[in-house]
Amino acid sequence: MRSNLYLLSDEQWQQIEPYLPTNVLGKERADDRQRHRVENAFCRLKDFRRIATRYDPLARNFLASVCLVAAILWWI
Repeated sequence: MRSNLYLLSDEQWQQIEPYLPTNVLGKERADDRQRHRVENAFCRLKDFRRIATRYDPLARNFLASVCLVAAILWWI
């Protein structure tokens, strides 16, 4: 019964227009830049094997190594 529900005719496909969101005063773009920076920071942290595999059994040791690596990356 519902197998034809998602099938469109050629005329219907031609009437569809793509939705391209617009930036409102550049706010979305600034949010994307911040998100990109955070994602890059996590990627750099994961370059260190000890952080990526969570090698330390204790949370305090793991936090210390994360802080140490973050300081090294900030310095570089």
